[in-house]
Amino acid sequence: MPPKIAKSTLSVSTWRRKGSVVRTPAMMAAGDRAAENFEAYLRELIARRRAKPADDLMSALIDAEEKDRRMSDDQIVIMCETLFAAGHATTRNLIGNGVLALLNHEAELTRLRDEPDLIESCVEEVLRFDPPTQAPSPQLALEDVDIGGRRIRKGEAVSVLFGAANRDPARFADPDRFDIARTDNEHFSFSFGIHYCLGASLARAEAQIAIATLIRRMPRLRLATGDLKWQKMGRFRGLESLIVEF
Repeated sequence: MPPKIAKSTLSVSTWRRKGSVVRTPAMMAAGDRAAENFEAYLRELIARRRAKPADDLMSALIDAEEKDRRMSDDQIVIMCETLFAAGHATTRNLIGNGVLALLNHEAELTRLRDEPDLIESCVEEVLRFDPPTQAPSPQLALEDVDIGGRRIRKGEAVSVLFGAANRDPARFADPDRFDIARTDNEHFSFSFGIHYCLGASLARAEAQIAIATLIRRMPRLRLATGDLKWQKMGRFRGLESLIVEF
């Protein structure tokens, strides 16, 4: 585990710079309405499940208890919103990026077909090689700290670039090579410490099942076009579409 370098807190500021995603007032208003509607739906569902529990995640969250304390409705709403937002586009893009990496590396694709037990290490390599989240939310330094010969001042925003850290030649041998059997593959794609991804195990399982099933059922899978378009998602990375033939 890397050392703690500074205390930090999430920054909710929206950065606007050349090449970044720009959100118009209309887009922000539509997003606000969607968020309000989703929160209203969750609160209604919480009320229904408190009155009549079911065999689902919401009921489990309501029933969860630690040291005689249970989560409030506000906490359950935040938990559900986080799980929904963080576990949808990122996992979809993990699967898409993984299939693309395999189709672009025929030898590794053949190796996975011949050795299906490599699916777990394959997904870990996809997470390192082309992670769906390239950087976490910016955080604010709560104190001055020196990192790599640079001084970060109190109040300045900092963000770790997962995509760069995962290709660090000081950490990974031949970092630009896609190797589905790579060992000692401790990447940063799920972050670390108190910020470690809550849904990491689920994301791994989903990607392993989806990619393994696709490879097994479509042995002649191949790219239909080399004209790939990537979504403009700021710190996230994923294709608009992945057109294949089989």
